[in-house]
Amino acid sequence: MPNKQKSTVLYYLKEKNKTLFRKIKIEAMKKTITLFGITCLMLMLCSKSFSQEKHNVFVGYGVATHNSFVSFLSYIITLGSLDDLGHDFNGAIFAGYRYNVTPKIEVGGVFTYEHANGTFRDSDSEQRLKRSDYSLMADARFNYLSKEKFRLYSGASAGVGIININSKSEAVKNSEETEFAFHVDLIGLSYGRKIAPFLSFGYGYKGVINLGIQAKL
Repeated sequence: MPNKQKSTVLYYLKEKNKTLFRKIKIEAMKKTITLFGITCLMLMLCSKSFSQEKHNVFVGYGVATHNSFVSFLSYIITLGSLDDLGHDFNGAIFAGYRYNVTPKIEVGGVFTYEHANGTFRDSDSEQRLKRSDYSLMADARFNYLSKEKFRLYSGASAGVGIININSKSEAVKNSEETEFAFHVDLIGLSYGRKIAPFLSFGYGYKGVINLGIQAKL
């Protein structure tokens, strides 16, 4: 078999294995999130008292996300050599829901989205790439202090992230990758009873600094 055909076959097998591994990884993450969701539902049903104010919805915006520190080149398949000339992330928009299992513990889920543009140089010219990052994560928060209006908390989220990259350059293959998505709020505070603005400091898909507003239903 000629070397060119061997290279083609090896590339095909490599891509097929990557696709299979990606599917297995996604299924494992889906099962983890489903199990977490069932656990949350059981906790809700087993709660001694039901109050509408146990339900919280929130929206926010964060900057300096985990992915903004990672080069585009780590996610794309190139057909030649590329030089990373820089990229610009617009910050993460997120929204979610949490349920008060107890006054101190909230569990739920969160969706995040972030758009970015990158500039690269191939053998001929500079090229632009567009990137969209999505994630769906299980979310939990622990309130160290839970007063009528003031709350001091930490939180954590984990789930599935999807990285979608598009380019008009022939040197770059458009790609959609999946990865483990996460976020940790090291410390945060909110103030308000029904409507509570919040500010958090942490690391992950929601950014080093994120702020927003939470409403009790």
